[in-house]
Amino acid sequence: MDAGKLNKRMVLYKPVDVADGQGGRTRKLVSMYTVWGSLKVPRTAIKEVQGNPGAELNYEAVLRRLPEDVTGWRLHCEGRIYDIVAAVSYTHLRAHET
Repeated sequence: MDAGKLNKRMVLYKPVDVADGQGGRTRKLVSMYTVWGSLKVPRTAIKEVQGNPGAELNYEAVLRRLPEDVTGWRLHCEGRIYDIVAAVSYTHLRAHET
């Protein structure tokens, strides 16, 4: 990882269930980390959704290793919010290469 390319400020939000005061729960996003990272050019795919054509954009965010898994969290960068659908630790993968 080239630290010079980590030139975008990103905020990671963790979804947390809190009591709503009426016996139920509501989900709030809590800011957990502010980090420097980079967003790679999105990959696109055309898919059929309920019989209609649709597009899917997948972005890859690169940032330094965090102390916990962030799958299911949200990422805020440059005024846009992204859902984190998968998180991979590259140092973990390197440790298992043969």
